Amino acid sequence: MKSRNSGKTVLTFMLGAIMGISLFVSYSFISGAPRPATTGELSQVNATEAQQLRDAYVGKAQPMNDIFRGFTVNKDQLDAMNLLIGENSELAGFRVYMGEDAENRAKMVVYGVNQSESIDMSTTIYVTEPNTSGPCPTLCE
Repeated sequence: MKSRNSGKTVLTFMLGAIMGISLFVSYSFISGAPRPATTGELSQVNATEAQQLRDAYVGKAQPMNDIFRGFTVNKDQLDAMNLLIGENSELAGFRVYMGEDAENRAKMVVYGVNQSESIDMSTTIYVTEPNTSGPCPTLCE
């Protein structure tokens, strides 16, 4: 009688382990990381438009009279970075440049950076609204 119960216990344990492993393996292959939702405040531009935005900013920018300590990145820029890494998982990093459009509105230009630490022109270039992003100081302290 005792061997019958221990046999059932072992069989139940083995079936449970097999089912658990099967569910784990199948879930691992069918579920992917969810793509981040964007707030809709980013758009794509070509290289010429991106350069024009950057040049417009540089042409009017005032020099900073303080030590540059950091840079604040907002969710829209992070969304752009996630989209870029989705296009090319080999990117080494990102660059965020300040820009200005034809109506003198501030813009942020987000590029992927390749392993050579230069802008990767094979990926999309995104433009976002600044919304509290920019250099520290002025925006952080």
